[in-house]
Amino acid sequence: MNRHPADIVALVFALIFLGCAATWAGWAHSDLDIDAFAWAVPFVLIGAGVVGVIASLRRQP
Repeated sequence: MNRHPADIVALVFALIFLGCAATWAGWAHSDLDIDAFAWAVPFVLIGAGVVGVIASLRRQP
């Protein structure tokens, strides 16, 4: 079976989606208000961006 390269764009968007879903789940199932989770969304976006940059740097010849 031949392996194909990973789709980096799909990986980054999946990380963003999972991070936002985890943030929502943490907010919805706790007694804290939304301000307590306001810090999580920027970390999700920064983390997904870092993964995208690292993956793009590894793909250069």
